[in-house]
Amino acid sequence: MSLIQCHFDYASPVWFYGLTKNLNSKLQVTQHKLIKFFFNLEPRSHIGNEDFIKLNWLPVSDGVDQVTLCHVFKCIKNLAPKYVSEHFSPASNAHS
Repeated sequence: MSLIQCHFDYASPVWFYGLTKNLNSKLQVTQHKLIKFFFNLEPRSHIGNEDFIKLNWLPVSDGVDQVTLCHVFKCIKNLAPKYVSEHFSPASNAHS
């Protein structure tokens, strides 16, 4: 799993939000196929939240949101590298 999930997460906040709904859907279908492969399920088996929980995965869009929010948190707390945080300015600073 660690060999595959990293490919879904790599730079995902950069490319994910610009994708069409069709490509987003294809990513989710691919993730569902991986889950079916891991659990040796039939091709038409339903994938539910319990399957994601067993693998400790998030659906593609939720995983992207988690990575994005983690970056924002690190920028706010000055834990991010300077080259990342210099492009981030909190809204409270922008309106003062």
